[in-house]
Amino acid sequence: MAWDYASLDDMKKFGRRYNPCGQYTDKDGNIAYYQDQNDNYIQHHFQLLLSQHIGDRWNLNAALHYTADKGYYDQYKTNRTLKEYGLSDYYDKDGERISKSDLIRLKNNVNDFYGAQVSINYRDYKWNVSGGLSATNFHGHHFGQVKWVRNYEGPIDPLQKYYDNTGDKYDINAYMRATYDMSDSFSVFADLQYRHIDYKIQGESDNYDWNTESPAALDIHRRWNFFNPKLGVNYVSGNHRAFASWAVAQKEPTRDNFTDGDPHHMPESERLNDFEIGYAFNHRIFSCGVNLYYMLYKDQLVATGELSDTGNPISVNVPDSYRMGVEVQTIFKPAEWFEWQFNLTCSRNRIKNFVEYIYEDEWTNPISFDLGSTPISFSPDLIFNNTFSFNYKGGELALRSNYVGRQYMTNAHSEDARLDAYFISDLQLGYSFKKIAGMKELKLGLTVYNVFNKKYFNNGYAGAGYYVENGEKVIYRYAGYAAQAPAHLMATVTLRF
Repeated sequence: MAWDYASLDDMKKFGRRYNPCGQYTDKDGNIAYYQDQNDNYIQHHFQLLLSQHIGDRWNLNAALHYTADKGYYDQYKTNRTLKEYGLSDYYDKDGERISKSDLIRLKNNVNDFYGAQVSINYRDYKWNVSGGLSATNFHGHHFGQVKWVRNYEGPIDPLQKYYDNTGDKYDINAYMRATYDMSDSFSVFADLQYRHIDYKIQGESDNYDWNTESPAALDIHRRWNFFNPKLGVNYVSGNHRAFASWAVAQKEPTRDNFTDGDPHHMPESERLNDFEIGYAFNHRIFSCGVNLYYMLYKDQLVATGELSDTGNPISVNVPDSYRMGVEVQTIFKPAEWFEWQFNLTCSRNRIKNFVEYIYEDEWTNPISFDLGSTPISFSPDLIFNNTFSFNYKGGELALRSNYVGRQYMTNAHSEDARLDAYFISDLQLGYSFKKIAGMKELKLGLTVYNVFNKKYFNNGYAGAGYYVENGEKVIYRYAGYAAQAPAHLMATVTLRF
């Protein structure tokens, strides 16, 4: 496991490769690491597929699928309250009552996902029409076990459970999309989708409810009916293409949104209205495209910057937010042996009238701050990619560069929770040998990632809380950063027969 990241102070003390997962203090007072601190997971996929042409204009596709998976986290946790794990306090040899101890826990899930889908397509010289229907069911079983407790005195069942819950998600999806060529240059398209979701979670949560002094109860049953249309027009003339579209997309919350978020504010589905207009020019030597977009959200689920107890990002609904910007793509190829690609996105991603809630402890006693318009977390305003590629007589060389502007790990526009902008480059080399040793091709490759050895962070977490001191509320903020590797390389061998 490496998802806990590290604070800047920890990196100064232990180095950028420091990983706090599984760290504890041994009986001699030395820092040690639990060797089995890992995430064990296995998944099996079974699919039965059918594709059938019906005449010259019809095509039928159908599928049955089943996925079985199971896995568990094996985690060493320090100084945990015993009652959270269904254990009683105990007295040590000196008669002191012990309510917290180090322990090892297993967090298991066993899942079954199955369903069927069918689609049919019709195409002639003016029409391209597709329709389909799918139905799926996902059943998940989550439960936690206590594997070991340091110096525990008292009865403990081997691998005793401390929470147990199940979830079922039924999803029915029907769609139809059509494109009609009104002329050689002008076409229109429509895409209509209907989704019905029935979602249940029942049992005991892995989060502890201190009011009832028991695992938090889960009794969630939600249904959604979504209608998602998309309409657009295309115009093509010679090397020129222009388009415009409007689309609605709606999405239900995930399991983590229910189980890891604020229990006093149950998550709602999010709705997006997406407006786009664009232009593209295509030529053998030079091509470019410009796309303008405005994405208006209702109840968008955005990351708060905080992580759950198992390292999953926590998200909450924000009532009104938007993303707007311009995307530019260019390709310049003046010769067969050289190509230059450049992509740029300039955007503005904002929450309207954001209210920050800061809790004293475990979703209790919140205080709030009206912060007005704030940047959406993990949403840089500027991103660009640049690639120079050279190909000559089987040899390849490419320099790929990526710039990501600064971004914030929370929605409070806090400088204490900021990821600085970074610019990194990768160098790729390759050479192909044709018809060698009975093979069609032997290709050797070498890629040097982060070739200029940039030290940067591309992810992390952040949050805030408060405590009361001398009758005053004292706010504190914290952050962890995902340090990325300096220069490193990968060699590849590709064989074609």
